[in-house]
Amino acid sequence: AQTIQLLNYSSGNLETVDVQDAGFNVDAVVDINLTGDLTDYRNPGNNEVMAILSWKADGFILLFPWQVNIDKIGWTITP
Repeated sequence: AQTIQLLNYSSGNLETVDVQDAGFNVDAVVDINLTGDLTDYRNPGNNEVMAILSWKADGFILLFPWQVNIDKIGWTITP
């Protein structure tokens, strides 16, 4: 399972914005669209957005240890 969390700068808490199954031995692109007032996820001092990406086994795994490789992470933020 793949989880994406964003830091809510107003509350100081991480908030889960996306959870989905992760593919096995495949390249993947994940697009998430957040709506509403998103200003709480932006640092008011420098407009920084902090995200935590995590993976965990949620089923039977034949190979251990397993790993995740990230080639590129990009953000497109539109008003």
